Amino acid sequence: MAEPMTTGTRAEALYDRIRAQIEHENDLYNHRIVWLITMQAFLFATTGLVVQAKLGLKASNLSQGAFIVDGFSVLLSIVGIMVALIADQLLTNSRRALNLLRKTWEDRKDRVLNSEADLDLFPPISGGEANPRTGTILRSGNLPKLFVLSWVVVELILLSDRLGALADGRLFAMGGFGTLATVIGLNFH
Repeated sequence: MAEPMTTGTRAEALYDRIRAQIEHENDLYNHRIVWLITMQAFLFATTGLVVQAKLGLKASNLSQGAFIVDGFSVLLSIVGIMVALIADQLLTNSRRALNLLRKTWEDRKDRVLNSEADLDLFPPISGGEANPRTGTILRSGNLPKLFVLSWVVVELILLSDRLGALADGRLFAMGGFGTLATVIGLNFH
């Protein structure tokens, strides 16, 4: 026959259960960060190859090929932004789950503990500091936003010559995009 649960064993069981769930969520969070960084590194490396191809085409005065390369750079940037936005949502969901688990411990610990002295027997439920710092810009949850900003800046740099042509009306003279714009009925004049 099982022994009846005492207050101490009930507190330990609750602590252990919530702590295990927090460890699992932390693992998921870390895997998502690694996945994000790996995917972004692959996309930035591919963008480097696209830039190398664009520079080679400019050196040989092949403007039609440069248009295609610009299209690939835009596509890579869109994929990079989308991956970052998806990762941002996944990391937000993980933080919500972690906060809910911390709140669950805070709400229930008083019911299973006899006194504050019993609470001193348990380390902080999330590990580390008892009150984690929030609101700082230098945290892993901001990585997706940093990647979105990076992709926007990279694309503005890569397309600066085309954007300048659009601004001063030389777009049609550049070939490629002007021909495409004419085919779909865009008029920039």
